[in-house]
Amino acid sequence: MLDSLLQEIILPDRRRYYSSSARVAGQRDHINYHPVGLDELDPGGEDITTQESMADTYTRMDENLSIHNTKIFRIFFLVTQVPGVIAMIMMLNWTYSYRGGFAWGAEDPGHAFNWHPLLMVIGMVFLYGNGALVYRVLPPVDQSMKTKLKITHAIVMGIVFILMVVALQAAFDSHNLKNPPIPNMYTLHSWIGLTAALLFGVQWFSGLAVFLFPVAGAQMRANLLPFHTFYGAAIFVLACTASLMGLLEKAIWAIKDYNTKSGEGLVVNVMGLMIVLFAMGVLFMLSKFEKKKHP
Repeated sequence: MLDSLLQEIILPDRRRYYSSSARVAGQRDHINYHPVGLDELDPGGEDITTQESMADTYTRMDENLSIHNTKIFRIFFLVTQVPGVIAMIMMLNWTYSYRGGFAWGAEDPGHAFNWHPLLMVIGMVFLYGNGALVYRVLPPVDQSMKTKLKITHAIVMGIVFILMVVALQAAFDSHNLKNPPIPNMYTLHSWIGLTAALLFGVQWFSGLAVFLFPVAGAQMRANLLPFHTFYGAAIFVLACTASLMGLLEKAIWAIKDYNTKSGEGLVVNVMGLMIVLFAMGVLFMLSKFEKKKHP
């Protein structure tokens, strides 16, 4: 009776309150009154309005991180170029000023090696990273522009391939032409580096066959594109990793006072840090900037 009377008195104004009752063993019914506003809480107790506001915020962030938001994307792109350019300049300075410059062939295989780190940083790090961003820097607006971007992408990666081959030849010559010869392919750096080089060769030639030339149909290109994109990023990571490992190897073997934080040692460390920052910027733009245009 008491429950019914209380419900008749309090519940008519359903805009403000509703009740729930629960039987407790051995006791009378207990009535719990709750503001109707609590209906807007999720089971975890968080205001649904707040959730919707946060969702709207995330949606706006997703829309901002789009390659079609050219202002923000170009800022990220230009900022990313800074450590990449610094890494190349520092590598040129290091190989020329600290490591004795450049040579080629059997006359001076020791200095011929200096082409290897320089060309790898220029090619497999800087040009490769920017080549992967071609479609994001200049989003295609029609099929004609898309074809031109494909050709540009293929040319950039072709230049990277040539630089990579010359750099590998310099490394092998510096070992094989020494007297006595130095063993090849015994370090983890060389294994990871050669893995990146082989995968890149397969990636480039398969990309030419599938995406540039009319070998594959539209459906096959669509099916293979996710794999091409993933392995492109993975090869870039491997190349940057191999570069860092190569810098560390050379610093430990060639810089006698490396543990004293000497000038040359600091140059190598800062150069490695620039490669890391450049790689982080490239991977961020590849993974976080949406390619689809929001309506």
